[in-house]
Amino acid sequence: MARAINKENALEVPKLGVTYKEFVKNPITAMLFMAISALSYFIYDMKQDLIKKEQQIETMRLEMKVAIEEIKNLREDVGALRAELNTRKELSKFR
Repeated sequence: MARAINKENALEVPKLGVTYKEFVKNPITAMLFMAISALSYFIYDMKQDLIKKEQQIETMRLEMKVAIEEIKNLREDVGALRAELNTRKELSKFR
């Protein structure tokens, strides 16, 4: 059975924000509400920036790992080339 909803039983939708009448009645509460709202936004924004920075740091870490591996390979190549150069210098002395 469907029940009819009376106005007394209906839930009221809470008002969002502060109206001018409410602000005039209690300005301190209204200012605190606005301050809390602003602080909440700034905290959210800072958290989003932190997440972006953490992603950038992780990307840089991966790039550094690749660069370090390349440096190691280049050092090995330089060592091999120096050894070959020294060998050729030694062989050229005997000519």
